[in-house]
Amino acid sequence: MFNGSNAKENGRKGGKAKTAIKRKTARMNGKKGGRPRSQTLAEWLLGRTVAPQQYKYIKEAYDDLFVGEHQVLEKYFQTFGLKDPLNTTDWEAQSRRVPPDVSYIIERFKVAAKHHLKEVPTPKPFVVEYEPPEPWQRVEWERVHRGLSIPCPPRKVSVDVRRLTDFSFLEFIYERDGELTVETIMEACGSQWTEKRAQVVLDWIKYTHSTEHGRPK
Repeated sequence: MFNGSNAKENGRKGGKAKTAIKRKTARMNGKKGGRPRSQTLAEWLLGRTVAPQQYKYIKEAYDDLFVGEHQVLEKYFQTFGLKDPLNTTDWEAQSRRVPPDVSYIIERFKVAAKHHLKEVPTPKPFVVEYEPPEPWQRVEWERVHRGLSIPCPPRKVSVDVRRLTDFSFLEFIYERDGELTVETIMEACGSQWTEKRAQVVLDWIKYTHSTEHGRPK
């Protein structure tokens, strides 16, 4: 049975260790000119993490604002010309203190987002993957399809990402830095981590650590 307390404790121990994965991640950030911004503009405005499947609802909330309000936000956060000004980490506020008129628009956006996000499905910590068939399955397949050149198909399995070897370490990194991306997960954890698996892990960690779920961001 999965034990969240043990996973967190193991994650803390992993964070103190000097491993090849941690050195590799540090080198990747160094090549990028330092640790990149991880929060999208939508996440910063709402003060919470946003899963990829939730951005269509965020877009609906943004569309509830007036065109002039869009222009004010995009000018202040310097996102003019971007295809999706909310789902981007390439933004920068013009000042440290948000002006009153911009604050008012942000509050309107938060109210709209709260309304549209009510029915968003909760992320699940499971990913469907395919593995080679068991020997007995291959034997049975060949018996049933004797004489036919039909290979035995892979078997479909449901993987609980919380039980994966690197999960507790990734959770610790997110708790410590508040940053994690699909690319970082795939590069740090090795070739066995597909983009689909990394995305499920990222969605689950962000969800369980969101302010809405009662945990720190």
